[in-house]
Amino acid sequence: MLKTVIRIALALFILGAAIAIAAVMLNGGDGPQGDGEGTPATEVDALSITPGAWAPQAQWTGEVVARQRAELTVPAEADVNDVLVDLGASVSRGDRLVDLDTEEAERDLALAQSELRELEISRAQMLAQHALDQDMLDHERELLEQAERSLTREQGLRDRGASTEAALEEARGRVVQARQALRQRESSVDNHANDLAQLDAQEGRAQISLARREEALERAQAPAPFDGVIDDILVAEGQRVAAGQTLLSLYGTNSLKWRVSLPRAAQGDLEAHVDGAWVALERRSARVAEGASSRYGEFALPADVSWAPGEIHEARVQWPAIENYQLIPSSSLYSGNRIFLINDEERLETFVVDTLGTRWHNGNEYWVIDATDLPEDGRILTTRLASILSGMEVSVADTETLTADSAGE
Repeated sequence: MLKTVIRIALALFILGAAIAIAAVMLNGGDGPQGDGEGTPATEVDALSITPGAWAPQAQWTGEVVARQRAELTVPAEADVNDVLVDLGASVSRGDRLVDLDTEEAERDLALAQSELRELEISRAQMLAQHALDQDMLDHERELLEQAERSLTREQGLRDRGASTEAALEEARGRVVQARQALRQRESSVDNHANDLAQLDAQEGRAQISLARREEALERAQAPAPFDGVIDDILVAEGQRVAAGQTLLSLYGTNSLKWRVSLPRAAQGDLEAHVDGAWVALERRSARVAEGASSRYGEFALPADVSWAPGEIHEARVQWPAIENYQLIPSSSLYSGNRIFLINDEERLETFVVDTLGTRWHNGNEYWVIDATDLPEDGRILTTRLASILSGMEVSVADTETLTADSAGE
């Protein structure tokens, strides 16, 4: 029985010691101060605390999108004689991309042109007739006056028995005819404005029809609507395509953007390091879908970048520089938020920091931390130690100083 109790006590003692050691290691070595007698100090490197204005950076992943895209469709059923471009080819505005059989579109265009010419002839005839009507109006009035005088004269002769009833009726007929001719001429002059307006409307519709036929023929030529790159070809030589069917698609040469989700902390003028060059944030926007919102930004891509729409790429994004921040190497950061300072007695002191992001400097990646509570002229441990304790004695072999002379790297 006694042996059993001793074994249990020994096991509990060993377990407690293991837990204590693990807790010390997990908490960054907040253990007892001082090293054992005769233990040599560990040789380490350090970094001088020199706060400055640093631009934090982070590695982001985004999608390449094209802000300018077009799908070329055929306006009418046609045969594909030839596809004149290859997938991925660069084209200029107006370049013919697909050779289509345009006979039907050309017939429709010729018909629309003929209709418009007929209306133009009708306009010329209408204007000429109006000018004639105006010139003949006074003549028609004069003829009516003559017919009325003749009727008066015939009426007097008939009353005296010097004329016949037939002659009187003939005179009356000439007055009626003269009045009808004058009314028709006056009506033609009065209605000229309305007739001309109707003809204007007909010509307008004909011009619209002609423009549509011209556009249809131009579309049948399949020209590039802008400078771009062919990213999809959906037809082949000899194929019969239906009206409205897509022939191919292209995107604008200078319309590529790198689109990324923006965290709420990403404020100010952001820049992205894309394919060896820094590019500025061009556009911020937001989306709301199913009750959730997301923010994203778009960066312009350099002209010679080889990225294509739909591809996913990583790039470094940089915030505007912030005053009173310190760079530290990754080797200095323990447990994600702790560093070790080296005091005047060459001993380590643990210190909790706030990290803002990373920063590339002189070809190396550093963490950006808030330097508000860091001691002036202090030193930060940069050598990564496998076993580290607060109060541990060290010997500083080399101290590095960072300056912001290569900002934006």
